[in-house]
Amino acid sequence: MRGRRYNWQTGLYWGLAGFAAFTLAPGLGLPPEVPGTEAAPLLARQVWWVATVAGTCGGLACLFFGRKPLWCLAGIALLVTPHIYGAPQPAEFKSAAPEAIEHQFIVAVVITSLVFWAAARTLSGYFYKRIVRPA
Repeated sequence: MRGRRYNWQTGLYWGLAGFAAFTLAPGLGLPPEVPGTEAAPLLARQVWWVATVAGTCGGLACLFFGRKPLWCLAGIALLVTPHIYGAPQPAEFKSAAPEAIEHQFIVAVVITSLVFWAAARTLSGYFYKRIVRPA
């Protein structure tokens, strides 16, 4: 879309950016939860998640596409603002699962998401280059 060549390497970079924006950054404030765990109100979590994803996408875009220091500062501000504000937390933490299972669940979700984002975008870059011939 940017008028540049797209191959598996650029697909991998976009996949890592997607992982950072949709899993890593929101997971810093709201880690994946084992089913049955009490959490903060749903609407508050959803609003914070969407704001964090938007801020991370905007921040990464400013950092990687902005050519001036002001854009880099704006990118950093967009990246950290949701975390300074803080994610909504439950009044009382109760988990239905032992801590070890909760930790394994979080690790499994993050690794699965990383593999998904990296593989999906890498394969899209590979097949895009093979199917669409540059004019």
